[in-house]
Amino acid sequence: MEKEYSQYGFDEVRSLYGDRFLNTDASVQQEKLDIQDRDGLVKRIEAVAGRASGEDEVVETVDESIPLTLAVLKSNNYWSVRLLIDTPPDQFDPNVFDEKKTVANIAFEEKNDGVFFSDHRYVLPEYRRGNGIGGMLLVASEAVMRERAAGEQKSVFMKQSIVQLDVMIWLLKNGYEPDTDEDRRKLDTVLSGDESLCVTERNYIFPVNVPEKDRTNLDSEKAKKAFRVSLVKKIKPGLGKDVTDVSTGVVAAVEDVIPS
Repeated sequence: MEKEYSQYGFDEVRSLYGDRFLNTDASVQQEKLDIQDRDGLVKRIEAVAGRASGEDEVVETVDESIPLTLAVLKSNNYWSVRLLIDTPPDQFDPNVFDEKKTVANIAFEEKNDGVFFSDHRYVLPEYRRGNGIGGMLLVASEAVMRERAAGEQKSVFMKQSIVQLDVMIWLLKNGYEPDTDEDRRKLDTVLSGDESLCVTERNYIFPVNVPEKDRTNLDSEKAKKAFRVSLVKKIKPGLGKDVTDVSTGVVAAVEDVIPS
């Protein structure tokens, strides 16, 4: 019988690490978005992102009251999905990444026929809890791929390379599973709080034998030494009531995502 990975919670797993949980990041004051109709917003995001699968750029306001804009950009086989505040579509510049107004973004690439890969996702620290922004971002990216699957009349796969404990658990709750048997072994090691691992700043997972200087003050080079697990989700063709209901539930159940 296969393990049900969606049952794991961050606080539960974190407690298993004891004094090997070394993340002392200061908490950030959270901003609350005035979302009047969450279910309606999720459905609009899904619909707009779905239309973007056949275009190089789609930029639309999905919530007038915030206001919140969804931008889906494509260049060859590379996609970027962004959620922005206070950015009307006619003021959006795809060549400029506004770090203050881009509340969330995810990038993914189709490296093989029907196999998408992402190793980057980000939500501004002040919007990570209580708004469902991470879930909305995931809904948008999967809607793009679902329409791609519909065009090919076959399922596609989204793979994400993960080195952070909270992001790992977030994706497991959203239907992702280990990519290979080796990834399953590594994931079980993480979720058991194995003594060979520790959790450092930004919830990065490292083998304990990595020197402290290489797992603090993280940059892209140091991150390469983190303990990495590849997760995958099968995305079937089509967009209907059942799919929309599932995506709405995703946003309701999962409130935050932390950057990779």
